[in-house]
Amino acid sequence: MAFACASLLFCLIVGILYAEENALYFFCYLIMGVIGFFFILFQGLIFEVLFLGFSIITKNQHEELVEKGNNDMLDKLNNLNELKNLGIITDEQFTQKKKDILKGF
Repeated sequence: MAFACASLLFCLIVGILYAEENALYFFCYLIMGVIGFFFILFQGLIFEVLFLGFSIITKNQHEELVEKGNNDMLDKLNNLNELKNLGIITDEQFTQKKKDILKGF
């Protein structure tokens, strides 16, 4: 926004300086300043929307990955508990594997 205002102000100042020679110069610089102002403002809006969109997408993907990681850990712990309950692994093996899984969390 500041850059757009600065470009408009610059065009107005140059237009005023050249207005003594010909009034048409003032109007030409005024029109160029207004067009430049809105063009720069529009570009800033587009970039802001793009960056905001990318940050939202990235945040959503991060949250999905974290949720998926938490679900994977819970599934591993449930499977490990099931193996212990069936007698396939001992309590010591269960405790060690549980520590390994939670260490990765």
